[in-house]
Amino acid sequence: MDLQPKKKKIIYVITKSNWGGAQRYVYDLATHLPKNGYESMVVFGGRGLLAIYLEKANIKTLSLQKLERNPKLIGDIQVFFELLLLFKKERPDIVHLNSSKIGAMGALSAKIAGVKNIIFTAHGFAFNEERSSLERFVIKCITWFTLLLSTTTITLSEREEKQAKSFSNISEKVLKIPNGIKLPHFLLKTDAKEKLAMTLGLAPDFFLKKHIIGTIAELTANKGLSYATEAMQSIDDYILLIIGEGEDREKLTKYIQEKNLSSKVYLLGFIENASTFAKAFDIFLLSSVKEGLPYALLEVGGAGIPVLTTAVGGIPTIIEDQKNGMLIKPKSAREIELGLKFLIAHREERKLFGEKLKQDVTEKFNLEKMLEKTFDIYKK
Repeated sequence: MDLQPKKKKIIYVITKSNWGGAQRYVYDLATHLPKNGYESMVVFGGRGLLAIYLEKANIKTLSLQKLERNPKLIGDIQVFFELLLLFKKERPDIVHLNSSKIGAMGALSAKIAGVKNIIFTAHGFAFNEERSSLERFVIKCITWFTLLLSTTTITLSEREEKQAKSFSNISEKVLKIPNGIKLPHFLLKTDAKEKLAMTLGLAPDFFLKKHIIGTIAELTANKGLSYATEAMQSIDDYILLIIGEGEDREKLTKYIQEKNLSSKVYLLGFIENASTFAKAFDIFLLSSVKEGLPYALLEVGGAGIPVLTTAVGGIPTIIEDQKNGMLIKPKSAREIELGLKFLIAHREERKLFGEKLKQDVTEKFNLEKMLEKTFDIYKK
């Protein structure tokens, strides 16, 4: 009688179930796991697009209603015990944690439950965010605690790899595995512009003759969109289209109205498969103040669009200044303004940057390579 080998059970845990880079990462891993060797579950807070996409892919999911990004003592304690009970019941071979907040709670609950393999992927360390010295110190302590409890830490960029290895008793457990993508089918320039106009209820030809700076990002403080919006006051003959949704929509909308920028800056909201519209953009702007290794930048780069972006997180892993794009300092509307004006004035450099970035993304950030290296960790 043939006996089937026991499948390894993996539980992925992530704080939010919206659709961002970390969620895309979890989705790619969970949906590409070999079905004959693994069974998986994904645990998250709320019920966003990640939940919907996973359910369509027949991946088992669990929503913890009290799991939120912002710290809340009673809710966080409840989440901790829910995870502890879940791990004791399911007895997973591997728990794979994603995001700073769930990293600490998840690692501790998994350790107490007796899980032998705890993997933590750092999608940008929270201590790199703009915070007070005391907050940064506390977060660094929590981060060290998370890395100490984890059997393996995956970082997405060299900078985060160095930061992780700087903690004591951690260096041998850190591996760098950059994000990988499969390039989408990009809409033609005219089609992309027409469809973007129609999402705002505008005539299809509204954007056709306009020069467009585009960005794809959650509307949160970490994306630095307030600096991008401020910079547009000094940019002539171009408009800024921001694709994404988030907690800062009201704040950005108010600023746009106060500065009379309604004809220059447009908030398009969340658009599914947003990067397929990349060819509508003449320039792609990413103004983040904190990042991991952004999927949007990789995908738009794969379309050959010239990029202006801040040198934070794993972005310098993708963009080499003045070779395949332009890097600027974060938190500066003036830097964004000068960078945009340079790219607007130098069309030949823009073309060369876009072509080189497309080549680099295709060669260096391959989805199959990312999956293979991550699944090798699972096997070991």
